[in-house]
Amino acid sequence: MESIDRNTDEILERLLSVLRKSRPQHVSKILGIRRAEHHALRILSANEGCDISTFAANVGVRQPTATVTVDRLVEAGFVTRTPCANDRRVTRLHLTDAGRDVVERSREAHRAIMVPYIERLTPDEQAELIRILKKMGDR
Repeated sequence: MESIDRNTDEILERLLSVLRKSRPQHVSKILGIRRAEHHALRILSANEGCDISTFAANVGVRQPTATVTVDRLVEAGFVTRTPCANDRRVTRLHLTDAGRDVVERSREAHRAIMVPYIERLTPDEQAELIRILKKMGDR
């Protein structure tokens, strides 16, 4: 049990060390947007056309909080709301070209931060890291 505790501590410290250096707030500062908005744009990019309740669930917030975030993104010109063709009570969320640009710049900034770490690994080690991270993410 003690070795598991030591391993857990070391894994945690090493992961946090790498993650601190690539924190989204650094990228958010570069992009000139709030961290929550940065996160929201990345979620919307992966779930283009979702409704507000799906978006809220994916972000991990309640619907009123998600609505405030989306309002800011609409006001900033990053997101549009469009009525659903099949059910006019439902509104779909879509990134604008400006929103897609922010997401792409975010990806580029994250890549620039992480590439030096990933390049230290062999292709086999990279594949193993992906496998391990997937396993850790599957609860």
